[in-house]
Amino acid sequence: MRTNNESGQAIIESALIFVVFFFVIIGTIDLGQWLFFNDTLTSRLAVGARYGAVHGCASALATECLPAINMAVYGDPTGAGAPILANLTAASLTANVSTHLGDPLLGAASSLIANEDSQVTLSVADYPVDLLLFPKFHRRASASAPVEWYQCYARCK
Repeated sequence: MRTNNESGQAIIESALIFVVFFFVIIGTIDLGQWLFFNDTLTSRLAVGARYGAVHGCASALATECLPAINMAVYGDPTGAGAPILANLTAASLTANVSTHLGDPLLGAASSLIANEDSQVTLSVADYPVDLLLFPKFHRRASASAPVEWYQCYARCK
């Protein structure tokens, strides 16, 4: 038999459990959303770097690497369509073509061009990620593709 001082105990316990359960569920959703953004951003950069390595991102000039950047952002080298990932724009990506020693190529002003010892790197320095519980933060990411492997793969098929 219940006494008068125990009548609201179940409601109080349920409310306390609900608050904890609510934050666990929202935290799980945030973790899943962060994993999605992280994986998609990294894979888009890898796709663009791979495209630049295979299809000739010959120097670090923005105009020569623009198809690789468009491939990363839009999934199309011409830049047609909507961005695959929200808040990702072609202007937010940078392309770098470097030799095997890591020296960046200087573009048209230099006699250096991308050769089989080069690699193409796409990077984003300030990608905004907005989650439900946590404040907005900015993510940095980059991906590289060696020119030698992809050129040999294209020739050796």
